[in-house]
Amino acid sequence: MRPGLRLPGIWDPFEAGVRAILGQQISVAAARNLVAQVVSEFGQPAPSQHKEYRLFPSPAMLAGHDLGSLKIPGRRRQTLLDLAELFNSQPARAAAPENWLALNGIGPWTVNYARMRGLGDSDVWLGSDLGVQKALGEQSRRWRPEDASPWQSYLTVYLWSLL
Repeated sequence: MRPGLRLPGIWDPFEAGVRAILGQQISVAAARNLVAQVVSEFGQPAPSQHKEYRLFPSPAMLAGHDLGSLKIPGRRRQTLLDLAELFNSQPARAAAPENWLALNGIGPWTVNYARMRGLGDSDVWLGSDLGVQKALGEQSRRWRPEDASPWQSYLTVYLWSLL
């Protein structure tokens, strides 16, 4: 067990979506570096008392750039722009991650990741995640994620912590 295990939250679904898109099919370290680059290049400076920090970019800020400096496939870059535009033009629709499925490049994993991290949903199972699958493969017993309901997100995070 992992006493004190908590869901790693993010301020809002938009940031969770951007992080999920940037992290598709790459390592956690590479995704972290891309997020840092996005914040460095497109984020706004924090208030004056914290001027050494930058805030995560708003949808309008990302939608206004071509994101060409990011070393990611063009399709993934377009998916980021499409998500930013959805949040910028239809914030009420964008607030529900299941509506993102209409965007090319966003599938169930991305939506569920955003629900878990951006909305704090405690009952999301990311069973298709490669890290979850790897952790399950190393366990001697078989997991039934539905047995963890309504805490499947915690099971997901627990399995990540085993890697």
